[in-house]
Formats: sequence, structure tokens, C-alpha cells
Amino acid sequence: MFDHKVRVEYNHFPAIGKAMEPLIAAVIKKATLDIEAAMKRRVPVLTGFLKNSITSQMLQPNHGRVTVGAAYGVYVNYGTTIMPARPFVEPSTDEIRPEFIKACGLALKEAGRTK
Repeated sequence: MFDHKVRVEYNHFPAIGKAMEPLIAAVIKKATLDIEAAMKRRVPVLTGFLKNSITSQMLQPNHGRVTVGAAYGVYVNYGTTIMPARPFVEPSTDEIRPEFIKACGLALKEAGRTK
């Protein structure tokens, strides 16, 4: 179909990938902490137990986790047959997502500059 031939003279993908590792780790750590903070801002507070049970941790450089320790957090977030939902998890991740995507793009550009 095409008569064009492509010749790769330089392959910088391994270097770019290596340069991205610490940049993406920093982006993921920031996003993890930002999600924790956003959840704590949004969660309904009666005694403070639910809010104080929200924690984050880095499991690996590229794997962060935000958890809700209070067992009833799921019922507050999604509601029950007798209690309306008061979402605080998904709205928090939705809030952070655009900045996370932007930061990933910037990390890729920065990694691409290192050859």
C-alpha cells in the first residue's frame, strides 16, 4: 500500500522510559496525597472517625493507595436503602484526574528531553 520505508537511526525509547520512572513516581505520589486530601475535604463529619480513617500510602514507587478504614465508609459513599449516598470517593478522584493527566504529559515531555 505504501512505498515509503522508515529507517530508525536512533532509538531513545529505553532512555526515555528510564528517565520517566522517577518522574511518574513523583506524579503518582502527589496524586495519591491529593486524593486523600480531597476525600477528607468532602467526607461528611459527625465524630471525625470516618475522616480520620482515610489514609494513603505508597506501596511501590508507581503504586499509591488511598483507603477508608472505617467499615461504614462504603455506606456513606454509596448509600443504603434507608440512607442516601453522600459520595466522597469518586468526586475526589474526578477532581484530581485532570491534573494527574496533565502531570503525566509533562513527565513524558521532560523524559523526552533527556537523551
